[in-house]
Amino acid sequence: MPTNKRLIFVSLVAGMLPLLGLMRPEMEQASHLVRDADIIQLAQARRTDVNRTEGPHVGVDSGGTPYNQDYFVADRRPGSLLEIMERVHFNNDVFENFRAGRYEYAIPDVDFVLFRYPNHPRALQIMSAIAILRKQPSYAIDYYETALFLYPQYAITHAQFGNYLVKIGVMDDGIARLKKAIELDPKLTAAYVWLAEAYYKKGDRKLGTEAAEQARKLGHKGVITGETG
Repeated sequence: MPTNKRLIFVSLVAGMLPLLGLMRPEMEQASHLVRDADIIQLAQARRTDVNRTEGPHVGVDSGGTPYNQDYFVADRRPGSLLEIMERVHFNNDVFENFRAGRYEYAIPDVDFVLFRYPNHPRALQIMSAIAILRKQPSYAIDYYETALFLYPQYAITHAQFGNYLVKIGVMDDGIARLKKAIELDPKLTAAYVWLAEAYYKKGDRKLGTEAAEQARKLGHKGVITGETG
């Protein structure tokens, strides 16, 4: 990645310089996914989905460490597996490798987090951005499909997958995923924001406006891409 564009991307990740017009399309898509993490951070607090219990999918590796765990019911106390995983494999070093374009160093850590917690929302988001920046959009799809096969009850995961599909141009499937997210959680603001953006991108301003209005009613005060287009 050229130095000047890398600097612009780093600034976007920090939410400082929205200079999307100066960036390659894949960089713009990825930067939106990273900034969407702010929405996901809020959505994580809405752990209202039903059936929030560890399912039969949890396994144990040869070292006795569980994998395929449900992020949303995981123990978050200091010293817990999730706390250790994030401290060791989802830390500033990983984010710096990502920001610097050293994806070959970031991927193993993010992949390991998703092996332990397939529906880890921020890890899914970073893997999505990497897939786009590497021009390998199909790369992230398996991660989402695994997460949803194991834990289909979480609206935010459906919404993330739908948003990702829209970003890579799989519009109808992406919109269907976003609608599924809303069906599971009618108060999930992120799903309405992304659905509005999907409709605007598709050229359907009527449905885009309806979804945007719902997002605003639920308290979203940020930018909805395409709303003023």
